[in-house]
Amino acid sequence: MLAGLLAPEILASLAIFAALALAIVATSPGAPLTEPTLLSDDGTACVIQDGELRPADPRALAKGMGMDADGNAYALARVIPSEAGGLSRADQIGVCWTVINHARESGRSVVDLVTRAKVKDSDGDRVDGAGAGYFGKQGDPVGGYRYVSTAQDSTDESRELAAGCLAGDIDDNTDGAVNFDAPGAYGVQEGTDESGADEFAANRKKEGKEQVEVPGSSGRVRFWRYA
Repeated sequence: MLAGLLAPEILASLAIFAALALAIVATSPGAPLTEPTLLSDDGTACVIQDGELRPADPRALAKGMGMDADGNAYALARVIPSEAGGLSRADQIGVCWTVINHARESGRSVVDLVTRAKVKDSDGDRVDGAGAGYFGKQGDPVGGYRYVSTAQDSTDESRELAAGCLAGDIDDNTDGAVNFDAPGAYGVQEGTDESGADEFAANRKKEGKEQVEVPGSSGRVRFWRYA
């Protein structure tokens, strides 16, 4: 009925507008994305869209994977395999809670904490790296240096564990840890050397922190909380 009342030129314009609107929705950053992700040269987690490798919006990934809209549980679900894959369940819970505790201490959401990626500019000031705002490797001179790695995709188990910790259904087995490290990774992980383990421990003690003994831990991860 309405079409018979409108001039052909107007109808044509409306058709073009509708097509553009659909195109905008289809390529919107908020449109759901799904795993797998791939790492770019600077260590940023990306997906392939229109034949191109593009940084994957964290909240769009969370939505596409059927998780929380704010992206916090999904972010933790990526931390687990990235930082504690193959370790004990106690270690994985401990890593989850350490990230949650650190986020609360810093006044940031979990997803904002783990997607911060900083580099130093020519003046020595910390500025956003190319991968700021996205998941990715823990350290890259271009992409940026993150609090933790989120380079690995989530798993069914990690998504369940992350959601349980964030909801408080799984207790904090670290009793408030805000840092963790893996002594065996120093000298093996890119950008580290063997002396890093002692240096990390010394720095945590200077901050007034102590190592936490976590029941069931593999011993391959150290957890640190304020004494």
